Amino acid sequence: MVGIAVLTRLPVAATDVLDLGRIGRDRVRRVALRVTVGGPEVVVVGTHLPHIRHGSPVHVRRLQSLLQDIEAPVVLMGDMNMWGP
Repeated sequence: MVGIAVLTRLPVAATDVLDLGRIGRDRVRRVALRVTVGGPEVVVVGTHLPHIRHGSPVHVRRLQSLLQDIEAPVVLMGDMNMWGP
């Protein structure tokens, strides 16, 4: 089992796990947390997308859909495995 972690020295206000679903053998989950940065909260999302050609674009669209409604600033980081167009 592979895990995703986000390490921070900033105060954490909340945590969540985003489930992007399964494509083939890859079940993709991402960790999200709200941290306070000098006053306002920022959502930080850590991810590791699978390296399968048909999977990563689908997971990216699902991730965009989950993140677009968040009103706070969002930082997305991790290993995106986005090879090719």
